[in-house]
Amino acid sequence: MPDSYNWLPPSELPSAVLELANLYAADALDVSTGTHLAPTFADTIKTHTIIDLIERSSKAGRRVDVR
Repeated sequence: MPDSYNWLPPSELPSAVLELANLYAADALDVSTGTHLAPTFADTIKTHTIIDLIERSSKAGRRVDVR
């Protein structure tokens, strides 16, 4: 991940903790500055849709229509 996406000082915390802390920092920055850095619920839906399509394609052994 590019350093520009790390909004926290260096730390020895576990990566899962740092990922969550960075998400909270991105959300706080979005609220205070009007940016859109943190993923939204809509982004999550899109991600899960893609994962479902990958699973369907894998099970069928062929490409599936993404539209």
